[in-house]
Amino acid sequence: MKISGKTDVPTEKETTNTFSAAMRKLNKKEPEKVTEFLRAFKEAFDDAMEEGVDDHQNVALLQAKKSIASTKEDRFLKLAQTMIASNRNPQEVGASLAQVIKILMEKLPHDRKGALENMRNKVSQLNPTEIALSSMPETAAYGQSITLIKTLLNGYSPEYIKQVISYTAQSLY
Repeated sequence: MKISGKTDVPTEKETTNTFSAAMRKLNKKEPEKVTEFLRAFKEAFDDAMEEGVDDHQNVALLQAKKSIASTKEDRFLKLAQTMIASNRNPQEVGASLAQVIKILMEKLPHDRKGALENMRNKVSQLNPTEIALSSMPETAAYGQSITLIKTLLNGYSPEYIKQVISYTAQSLY
């Protein structure tokens, strides 16, 4: 734990290593996902008990977190596919980009409302002519892709990240 003043303040990763901590976080940030999380936890817990897994509670917790995470990933992929569809009007593309930004900003542990206001100001100040006339080196796509993957997977368990990276690499063939 990190020390902040006189009290111990757990980091974001430390705060979701138990069932009760995960539930507190979920109730606070995504209350609509609680039922799905509980259902996934119970199913994984029962399966782990049936198989005689020693660390059944942690296994169930990891599986429940994965079930919630995969729905976020599915939502992001659907948005990305929608955005790149041809013949879209600017209003729809702008709304889709805003949704993607909000998904990415969900990773921020601090004042998200202030961060969104900051992002809104930065986006408003972008120069359309500069963007239209700029040419990016081909290698920029590599860096942006890697950054996107790292941003989306930040905060998940290493096991989950390893699986996602593996499936992502396989899907690129």
